Amino acid sequence: MPIDVIGMRRKSVFISGAGRGIGRAIAERFLEEGYIVGAYTRSGHFEWGKDVEDNLYQGQVDVADPESYKAAMEDFMSHTGGQLDILVNNAGVAVMGEFENQKYEDEKALFDVNVMGCINGVHVALPYLKDTKDSQIVNISSGASFTGTPDLAVYSAAKFAIKGLTEALDIELMKYGIRVIDVNPMFVKTDMVMDGVKAGVDVPIFKTLGLTLVPEDVADVVYKATRDRARKRPKVHWPVGWQARILSHQHLLPNALPRALTRLMAKRHNKQR
Repeated sequence: MPIDVIGMRRKSVFISGAGRGIGRAIAERFLEEGYIVGAYTRSGHFEWGKDVEDNLYQGQVDVADPESYKAAMEDFMSHTGGQLDILVNNAGVAVMGEFENQKYEDEKALFDVNVMGCINGVHVALPYLKDTKDSQIVNISSGASFTGTPDLAVYSAAKFAIKGLTEALDIELMKYGIRVIDVNPMFVKTDMVMDGVKAGVDVPIFKTLGLTLVPEDVADVVYKATRDRARKRPKVHWPVGWQARILSHQHLLPNALPRALTRLMAKRHNKQR
């Protein structure tokens, strides 16, 4: 297994969807911190623009395919001696715009990647996580997991599923010393989001809130969250951005307020029901 100059085992992190956007920013942050990084993406190898060969292993993974995920994990584990400190389930796709205009095949593909991809990742990583002391799972979720988000209905539903999965697994896997958390940015200026905007997809909440977060903001919270184990009651949900922080406390608010706030942000006054 990789050993640093003072004889300590170097920690490792596997990141899905690491070719661009949030996944790439997370990979770069952990590289800066000296981790052995497995940066895997559906397209395989990609350019990094700097010398990171000693710490970075790249490869192809289709997270919706359990066999592909298993092969990718085995490939990375061959470089770490079977040790996995952190799994980051980041790979995701979005379906944006009004629900009635969406295609079934796009909605199914979203759940296959965003939900089943996360589940597949946990299944294939679990044997290695169990063999690594103080290991962690980080699921990249969204502020849309705190309240149903119009024009992102299926995406929001998938992120609700990830939130529930995270809470359940954090309790189930406690017996192995494995911590499970999710990180919940509101809306991030990534290629995936901007491609939809440039294509003319109307998502009013983007215009109201603006796309002020960048991938590095999410990467900073991911790294901070993985350092949180010393706290007596570590956090499970880590919102990113002030809007997500407000919505994350909706259980403390009157029942109608989160929905009213979301409707206000989405500027849907002309469609009162």
